[in-house]
Amino acid sequence: MTTMCNKYGWSVISGEDKKGWISWESIGQKIKDKKYDIKWKRCSDMKIGWTGLVRFEPGQELPLHIHKPPEIYYILKGNPIIKLGLDAVRTKVLDCITIPSNCPHGVINDTDQEVLLMYTYQEIGGNKSLPGPDYQWQFLEDIQ
Repeated sequence: MTTMCNKYGWSVISGEDKKGWISWESIGQKIKDKKYDIKWKRCSDMKIGWTGLVRFEPGQELPLHIHKPPEIYYILKGNPIIKLGLDAVRTKVLDCITIPSNCPHGVINDTDQEVLLMYTYQEIGGNKSLPGPDYQWQFLEDIQ
């Protein structure tokens, strides 16, 4: 379900809706192992901010990577391991993880339960974080 208000521009996007979920392969990237076949969904109007949801089935992971905008994860379901630099932290529901700009990070779901996390990219110096060259995404592990 997506609900929009034309007068003020607010919206409600349901994370339960089966539509709108993206994978690496759906954006043209090949992956060498199904453990990287995570799904994510943008849940905000990109003119306002950049936030969304990521689902990890048991055994799936988001490889170590970096990007320019700082990011925040909120754990909504499950107990994933979050890799931050050289550290690995077991997290739980309602944990908030703050990831500074260009900090290597990744997510591992080594449990037998689904993991659901919310991500939010933060502005840098008043500039909105948006997909594109300024985002400077880089994998630090080989997934292709």
